[in-house]
Amino acid sequence: MAATLAVSDLAAAVERGVAAGAVVVMPAQPTPNGHRAVLRHPDGGVYEYVGP
Repeated sequence: MAATLAVSDLAAAVERGVAAGAVVVMPAQPTPNGHRAVLRHPDGGVYEYVGP
């Protein structure tokens, strides 16, 4: 499974994901639309998080 999730606080979303067992595949990086990070969740799903 893969999805893009828009969040209001990217750092907090990444922190919560890691606390729940996710692995950071790509740390937060600037993009033309804000910032993005990619996490692999314990169930194997890979999610792109985007936010300010």
